[in-house]
Amino acid sequence: MICFGFFLFSVSEHSFIMTASQKLFFARTGDDKVFVENSKSASKYLSKDKYPDDATKHEINELDKHRHIKIHLVDNIMLYFSRILGVFCSKCCFSKKDKLQRLYDEGEDKLSMELDIVKILKTIRDMKILVKGTLMNDEDTKFQVKHAPKNILNLDDTDESSSTEEEHDDHGTGLEGMANGEAPKPKDLRHALSSNIKKKKKVQKKKKSDA
Repeated sequence: MICFGFFLFSVSEHSFIMTASQKLFFARTGDDKVFVENSKSASKYLSKDKYPDDATKHEINELDKHRHIKIHLVDNIMLYFSRILGVFCSKCCFSKKDKLQRLYDEGEDKLSMELDIVKILKTIRDMKILVKGTLMNDEDTKFQVKHAPKNILNLDDTDESSSTEEEHDDHGTGLEGMANGEAPKPKDLRHALSSNIKKKKKVQKKKKSDA
């Protein structure tokens, strides 16, 4: 029973790391035989249509090496046993051993760093300080965020939340758009932050002059 428990834990750990790596990362390799044949077209972000128009030849060659992580079931099983057997599993039996072993090791390292609870809490705390100090320093914005479509569970037949989002598409993405869950462009975000900071400074100057 104990041996079965150790085996089950080992399999679940291997499965978690491979599944999480597939969902969170791309792989970089010039060998197009490591993953399944259609892995390049598995993600829209790997399509050549998405490449920047001003990309250099070197950048395009680099992007061509980025691949969606999807391996055959047999290769996944072989990788699991090759990790257990170590040097006793030669490349003659498993030609993809080095590439997939490196994929597993790098994925495990990155996941262990990014899933560090202390790092996650620090990042969330810093983001809260940034948002409260810039975007969320007035009651009107807080009110809009609380009533944003992404914070509402619509129980009626009418889909008013989607129509509200469509209305904001025509007005760009400012503070109101961000409050409704829209992802701002970097330029819009800088403009929203700077204008909000300027307003805050004006209010502080007015308070000092009144005093």
